[in-house]
Amino acid sequence: MTEQMIQDALRDFAEQAAPVPGMAERALRRHRRRRRVRTTGTALAAAGLTALVVLPFAVPSSGGETRRVAASSGLPDNTPAERAVARGCLRGASDAYRLLNRIDLGADGFVAWVGNNDRLMLCSGNEHIGNMEGPSSAAPWIPVGPPDPELIQTPMRVDIFSSVSVAVSRKPNNIVFLLAGRAKPGVQRIDVTWSDGRTLTASLRNGYFLSAHWGRTVPDPTATGDLTAGAARTSTEHPTRVVAYDRHGQILQVLGTKLHPREVFDNGMCAAGEEHPLCHQ
Repeated sequence: MTEQMIQDALRDFAEQAAPVPGMAERALRRHRRRRRVRTTGTALAAAGLTALVVLPFAVPSSGGETRRVAASSGLPDNTPAERAVARGCLRGASDAYRLLNRIDLGADGFVAWVGNNDRLMLCSGNEHIGNMEGPSSAAPWIPVGPPDPELIQTPMRVDIFSSVSVAVSRKPNNIVFLLAGRAKPGVQRIDVTWSDGRTLTASLRNGYFLSAHWGRTVPDPTATGDLTAGAARTSTEHPTRVVAYDRHGQILQVLGTKLHPREVFDNGMCAAGEEHPLCHQ
């Protein structure tokens, strides 16, 4: 941990001393977001790993229109294999989560989005490890559960944007940026434009979409203290525009994310009272 990270944490916890409703949760969330963009790369760089050139995913399309799922909550019915993936993302801590969407990376494992009636979470894994990073903090649904895609107010909604680490064959030190959300019935395709100009078609399954983009770690010039020489942070790839189409190719919704480089988002920020454009979808 760098001196700057320690100072960030102390400042956040100092803010909690004021008896303002929700202040503690907001401070902890700010600290976790700052810590994530710095330490995801720092831990790998400290191990002597080499950063990579960014490559785009070849993201599969669902090939079918969003449809209502059988479960009354709007969560998809999973096969035993899909339930096993969801359990792996929680490291076996819960059987209540369902696999919402998944993108396979071949020999390099997979990235996935899981959720239950109350919360959602992103993860990465392979055939040996259900979640490379261990269970992360789960974010709430908005509107507050159930997460049925039919209940969202607009044709689509972004629920979370963050990154996960992936142990890639012959390519250590890779980061995957993930954007996930829900789409109403009638949405046939969702395209995501990223900050490097690439537009990728998201994987869309049962009203839950997932878009992925390779990232990397880069040297962190803001780091101070003992780890300065090896400090790293995530690269700056982020989604800038999300477009939903119907089966005829007509645009149903265009969403500008207004995300900044190295900024993350999830519904918990909105629930904690933080102001972000994605809280007003």
